[in-house]
Amino acid sequence: MHFDTASLHVTLNLVLGPTPDTQLLVADPRRPTRDHEVERRLKEETDGLDDRVAHLADESLLREIAAGGVEVLELGAAPTRHNQVVLRAQRLVRIGGRRVVLLSLENRSGDALELGAVRAWKGPEGSDRELPRPVFRTGAADFKPDSQISVAVRLPPFTVTPTDRLRVRIEFSDSEHNLELAGVRLR
Repeated sequence: MHFDTASLHVTLNLVLGPTPDTQLLVADPRRPTRDHEVERRLKEETDGLDDRVAHLADESLLREIAAGGVEVLELGAAPTRHNQVVLRAQRLVRIGGRRVVLLSLENRSGDALELGAVRAWKGPEGSDRELPRPVFRTGAADFKPDSQISVAVRLPPFTVTPTDRLRVRIEFSDSEHNLELAGVRLR
């Protein structure tokens, strides 16, 4: 049986085998040529993509700095401790409309810890609201015993009132070590 379209020719062969079994195999004889062409075009489009993305990111960052300036503020919040882990708020960096909180984590426990998530709340103390899950990065891949790492937390855009405070919760894969830092004054 043959099926012909403008771009496809299909031949269907049905053969009765020794055991009752029905299988249909559709093969496209032009597939290797088409796959090669797709790979070639994809390679053309992705060559230099990293450089183009880095250039666009630099342009965006510089545009924000030119429009809104840069501030680095010391945060005077007291450190918090729980199960031999210490969390300190270091600085608030504002680049245009972006805010990044720099934190320091110290592992005084005997356990290697794995950072799972960072959560943040903003508002007057006692009536704060959770911010959408912030993006964060650590200064080291692992958090070994007797070590210290820095954590950069990118906060989503928001407006700040004089009564607003930031509360940050660091969550580890071992929830026994989770800890929270409250009362960070925003500017």
